[in-house]
Amino acid sequence: MNEMINIVLCSDDNYAQHVAVTIASIMTNVKTNEKISFFIINDNISVDKIKKLEKTVLNFNAEINFINAPEEKFSNVYLSGHVSRAAYFRLALPDILPEYVYKVIYLDVDLLVLDDIKELWQYDLKQFPIAAVEDYGIMASHRLCKQKQQAIGLPVGEKYFNSGVLIIDLNKWRQE
Repeated sequence: MNEMINIVLCSDDNYAQHVAVTIASIMTNVKTNEKISFFIINDNISVDKIKKLEKTVLNFNAEINFINAPEEKFSNVYLSGHVSRAAYFRLALPDILPEYVYKVIYLDVDLLVLDDIKELWQYDLKQFPIAAVEDYGIMASHRLCKQKQQAIGLPVGEKYFNSGVLIIDLNKWRQE
């Protein structure tokens, strides 16, 4: 029997259609009969769009779980044209997701998955709470490095990772 692959996507109503595209790209590229469970951290997605997302997932024989975003958290965070409250929800996944969910793949909703998601799922975290990829676009740009240094206090020479694709050991994160 195959293990359930848990995937988390966070969205508000404005990006719900992107969630459907990301889900479809994942499911189209599953090479084996993997069981996929999607957890959508819902920041006021309309009922109509929720129904459409449920239909999308049913077409692919996966399951979808909507979890309402924590209203008390992230009420006073920096927002911009491309950074919504939903962008911060990944920071609270150990608290938001049910205790039985011990591992997830977190994905931003503005991407396509072009290979079998099982390859990410099987990545060995080696006792670390998360796996991420260094953001070479930021690190290779003097201007962007300086901007990150000023905006978030990133020391010169320190690495910066892309938080749009993460593999998370929730049990380890909860422990630490």
